[in-house]
Amino acid sequence: MFKLAVDAAKKASGYAKSKYRYDRPSLAVKLGHSLKTVGDILIGQFVQAEDEAAANRVRSFMGLVNSEWNHYVSHRARTNLEENKWNKKDMIPLTEDVIELQKYLKCVEQNAREKLIEGPDAKAYNMLSETLLSQIILFNRRRQGEAAKMLLETYETKNTETLNEDVMQCLSKLERDLSHDFTRIVIRGKRGRKVPVLLTKEMTTSLDFLIEHRMEENGILDTNKYVFARQKSDSHIRASDCLRKFANMSDAKHPETLTSTLLRKHIATLCQIMNLKDHEPDQVAKFMGHDIRVHREYYRLTENTIQLAKISKLLMAIECGTNIYKGKSLDEIDLDLGDECLTWTVICLLFLTIEK
Repeated sequence: MFKLAVDAAKKASGYAKSKYRYDRPSLAVKLGHSLKTVGDILIGQFVQAEDEAAANRVRSFMGLVNSEWNHYVSHRARTNLEENKWNKKDMIPLTEDVIELQKYLKCVEQNAREKLIEGPDAKAYNMLSETLLSQIILFNRRRQGEAAKMLLETYETKNTETLNEDVMQCLSKLERDLSHDFTRIVIRGKRGRKVPVLLTKEMTTSLDFLIEHRMEENGILDTNKYVFARQKSDSHIRASDCLRKFANMSDAKHPETLTSTLLRKHIATLCQIMNLKDHEPDQVAKFMGHDIRVHREYYRLTENTIQLAKISKLLMAIECGTNIYKGKSLDEIDLDLGDECLTWTVICLLFLTIEK
């Protein structure tokens, strides 16, 4: 039945043989992983039922999946995924949009707190919970699922002890002041990694206020273990929905860019522009909750920006045939746009572009 599985995966993924492309290449890749998972479950069930013949049939099928699936399905699907990214428009949040969203969240938080002070209000409690979650994601650039799953026990047992005096003496005055103004909580991240969350004094005060009004009158069950609890449920609220809702309600110019993933790319891009020391990008990547290789490959400034802004400058300097840039870095190269050679090079490039 292996060929049938291949044909079904191609059909479900919208494979066009004439174009040699998938309409939904990610689905084709995921179906291969799902088949392997289902196969492992089936083998376990047949082994428990002591049906060795059936288990061997599944093992034979899984052998074909492991050896042939990539050739028939996954390879072309992954190629299509990469090709789709080549000319995809990359956008990261504008700093002014982040500021506008932060202002709007503060305003909504204040209104919700005033209503809760007057008495129990389920709607105001939910609004306060959503705004605080959005602010934590926005400030820490955390993945939405990580922050939303913060446990009540984790927050209540947070470490508030003073830092080591020997370490504090090595820090600057600003760093010492900031260490007193922030609270650090370690939560569970992707793949079981521990990831830190930094809370300002305002955030800590608001979270304490939220927990104080955690009662059945506001729709929160005693059995719910999450800080950002969903009302009348044992689960947590969805951070992605909160962030999307508040981004659209704010005065941001591009609210579609204010997602947790693009916010993480935003901070990584700014770190690339800054002149960080060798060990500092490692600290940023560790705080973000991923490996430094992932930080460089997926969260850095796009190749489009690099090639347009920096590599083009290098090519223009070479085209002019000058050696005055010897020993200089890309940032130190400064081209004179009034130079005759440079002007002629620009004209030639324009003609080539028009001709193309």
